[in-house]
Amino acid sequence: MSSLAAHRDQLDRLVAWSFGLAPAALFLLTWTEEFTPLQQMARAFALPVLAAELTIVIVSFGEGNRLGKLQALPLALLGALGLLAWGTAITAAEPAAALARTAAWTIHVLFGLALVNLRLQGMLDFDRVVRAQLVGFLVFFALLGGFVATTAHPVVGAFDLPAFGNIRWFGYYAAAVIGLCAMRILQRDKIALLAAAVAFAVAFWTGARGVVAAVVVGFAVCAVLLPRFRSSRLWLLLGLVGLSGLALSFGLAAFLPIDDQGPARMARFGSSGRMELWQATVSKVLERPLFGWGEGQFVHRWGSMSVAQPHNIILQLLYVWGIVGASFCAALALWLAPRFLKNRTAEAAPFQCAALILAAYSFVDGALFYVQSTSLFALCCAAAVAAGMPREPAASSPPAG
Repeated sequence: MSSLAAHRDQLDRLVAWSFGLAPAALFLLTWTEEFTPLQQMARAFALPVLAAELTIVIVSFGEGNRLGKLQALPLALLGALGLLAWGTAITAAEPAAALARTAAWTIHVLFGLALVNLRLQGMLDFDRVVRAQLVGFLVFFALLGGFVATTAHPVVGAFDLPAFGNIRWFGYYAAAVIGLCAMRILQRDKIALLAAAVAFAVAFWTGARGVVAAVVVGFAVCAVLLPRFRSSRLWLLLGLVGLSGLALSFGLAAFLPIDDQGPARMARFGSSGRMELWQATVSKVLERPLFGWGEGQFVHRWGSMSVAQPHNIILQLLYVWGIVGASFCAALALWLAPRFLKNRTAEAAPFQCAALILAAYSFVDGALFYVQSTSLFALCCAAAVAAGMPREPAASSPPAG
């Protein structure tokens, strides 16, 4: 292997594993039963995940900038949306919260662009990226099990776990991992089979009811739009893996209970107050319809709790950035969609599936609001598009420095 190829292989490994293991690092950073202010902030903003994203941005653009090969339209739309987002953040009623969340959103965008930039320079091994995500999730699950098993309390509360401030956020992570496992399940990849079963188990164990619905809808949309997913064998294997995860979750719930969560919660139906929440959000959107209220400004009493987002991506965008900002996002989605869907390569398939699952999830929950799941969505969208782009030959430029 040439020195340039070795250099780029090292960078590829850094990109894949720094991001793949970031949630596990977050878990270790917040492993405690009494959170300090720093740990509370780490949970709220998934700080190791943001650090991994920033590291990848620095690595990518340190190697050069090839984004000039992109069309001007998406960059112009991102620039306009950025101006709107930062403008509403500065003028928000609570600017500190708005600026923090807008900064996180900006990092996600730069992260996605950095991944595309790496691909255009001949880097980004997608197989390695997926493998790092699956291994990272299994490490994360082992840490979760270890914490619940060793905590001093007989039953851990739904808001007292490390890594994420709400037990539902574990479901977002699990749902994305199931999507990433999609095509590897067909290939009987042992890591993928294990990761998918564990992801289903985490969903049932934590009572994240949206996971199963998001996975079914996401796979169904994949089957409609992408011929690769029209496989009865894939759906059969997915069902078997899901049942394996369900069986595992009963054992976890019995020996490692988390609050009143568990498989039995999946049988509880109802809107969980979403209709009330959506109606309240619409009324607030109508108060400031053009430019919205800015990031981090949503506070609504939902039962005995305050919620930070409206549990619907459309209402979320309208509330935060108004009709103008939502229109920018819709235009970006329309530009992205054909490039996302026309890529029929095997390396793009896991990312397409995971992105569509998270998108489906975002219509009934905050899957595209919180840092860790939104960063996964940025990864999947960027990788699904970048996989179809021509790569620069590895020997065409010397390594930076």
